[in-house]
Amino acid sequence: MTANPSRRRYEQRRQVLRPSNNSFRRAYDILRRTVLTMEPGTKLIESRLVEDLSASRNIVRLALQALASEGLISRSSKV
Repeated sequence: MTANPSRRRYEQRRQVLRPSNNSFRRAYDILRRTVLTMEPGTKLIESRLVEDLSASRNIVRLALQALASEGLISRSSKV
């Protein structure tokens, strides 16, 4: 049986999209706990989250994308 090169590329891309570093995990865990205790419909403001978590905007965005993919939040564009 041979390794599937497209599967390997998929796994590499997946790791880039969902980094396993500590700052991502920390932001994700904090945001997940926060979201689970919030009232439905409460808005999350990305710039405030960046400041509150002392994390980069990219890390916060990735954590929000992960939460959205789990169905815990819905993302909307700026108005």
